[in-house]
Amino acid sequence: QELAAWDGKNEHHPEVQPRLAAYWNHIDYGPWNPDVPWSASFVSWIMRNTGFPESANHRTLVEEIIAGNYPQWKAYSIPKNLSLIRLSPGDILVEPRGKGAPPNDPSGDYWISHSAIVYRIAGNRAELVGGNVNHTAKVEARIPVDAEGYPLTDLGDYKIILKREKKNGTRIALALLGLWAIWR
Repeated sequence: QELAAWDGKNEHHPEVQPRLAAYWNHIDYGPWNPDVPWSASFVSWIMRNTGFPESANHRTLVEEIIAGNYPQWKAYSIPKNLSLIRLSPGDILVEPRGKGAPPNDPSGDYWISHSAIVYRIAGNRAELVGGNVNHTAKVEARIPVDAEGYPLTDLGDYKIILKREKKNGTRIALALLGLWAIWR
C-alpha cells in the first residue's frame, strides 16, 4: 500500500504530503521539513504495529533495541553472523553512511546510517524497501537468497539486522543460533 502511494512521486508531490505528515506525527517529531531526512520515520511508521521503536534517527532505533528497551526485537551483527542470517519479511537491515569516524568524533559522522525493511521474498530475491531513497519510497535493493531465505551473497554495506522475535505460542526459528524454540 505504501509503495503504491509513492509510485512515480517524490516527497514534493502534493499527494504524498499527508503520508509524510503521518510519518512525522507518529514519531512526534513535529511538522515534516523537506530539509530533514525522513527515512527513519518511514521505517518507524511501517513497523508501527510490531512494537518497534519510534524515531527520526536510524541510530536511535538500533540503540534502543540493543539496550533491550524493545525486548521483542533483537539486533545482530551481519558480518559476524552472515552464514546464520535468514531474511524474512519485516527484518530491518541497517547500513552506515558516515565516513567511519570514531563514536566520540564531534562531527557525529560515525552515526549517519540508513535502514531498509525486507518487504518480501519474491522468488530467489529478498526485496528491501526504504523511505527517502532519492526523495521517494521504493524498493532499494534486491538480495539473492536461497529457497529458505539465506543470502547467497554478502549483504554489501548492511552491517546490522534487526529481527522481531515472535512469541505467539508457535514454533519460531532462532536462525542466528541455529535452534528451534517453543514459546508458551
